[in-house]
Amino acid sequence: MANVNYMIVEDEYFASERLVRMVSRIRPSYSAVARTEGVRESVEFLRGNAVDLIFMDVKLADGDCFDIFDQIRVDAPVIFITAFGEPGRDARGIDAIESLSKPLEEEELHRAVEKFERLSRERKAG
Repeated sequence: MANVNYMIVEDEYFASERLVRMVSRIRPSYSAVARTEGVRESVEFLRGNAVDLIFMDVKLADGDCFDIFDQIRVDAPVIFITAFGEPGRDARGIDAIESLSKPLEEEELHRAVEKFERLSRERKAG
């Protein structure tokens, strides 16, 4: 898939930087259009902008990522990234592609991105 605009919701600067580098290596055509650190900032961005994919840490500086979903409807698929195993809260209503553990491994990220692409193709064909 070409021209995928994604956002990163991550409160750890170096983790966010590393994720951008990894995505750039495996999918040079993908563009990071936003990087937010917390619930409030993410909600504000998503209220006025659409993205194709979200990479989202579960634990954020000002809450957990599910607080975002409590405040607004998020239509973009989400790849969760956490240092704490599974996201832990009921993810119904969230288009969750995968849950990856920190520290991220490029091979795992690659598989999750391929899954996102496969599911996107199936939805468009559907």
